[in-house]
Amino acid sequence: MKYFFILGNNPTLSLTEIASVLNLKPNQVLFLSEDSLVVDVADSFDAEKLINKLGGTIKIADCKSQIADLTAEKIIELFELNNGHQKINFGFSYYGAGKFDEKSLAMELKRKLKEDGVN
Repeated sequence: MKYFFILGNNPTLSLTEIASVLNLKPNQVLFLSEDSLVVDVADSFDAEKLINKLGGTIKIADCKSQIADLTAEKIIELFELNNGHQKINFGFSYYGAGKFDEKSLAMELKRKLKEDGVN
């Protein structure tokens, strides 16, 4: 299972805390930047309970998919909206280098969802 962590004000301390609690080995760290971490662990865990235990972590997410070129169509496929959902809640968070136009993507996604009858 892949998990994504947003590290707190002291990233070194956050990383050390996560590594200790999850008993991480170096080969389990898939990505590390100054503010984020991606790990691969054998067993899933309750992210809500873990974030309450970790004092220096801002956000934890289960990595369901990784998309290099994010488009509204790919997001719709990821959400599997063809299941008859009439309303979904979603949000964007961007962590990384480079520019990302989340407002244009959000407006495109909203337009396509409306075309499909999804609020």
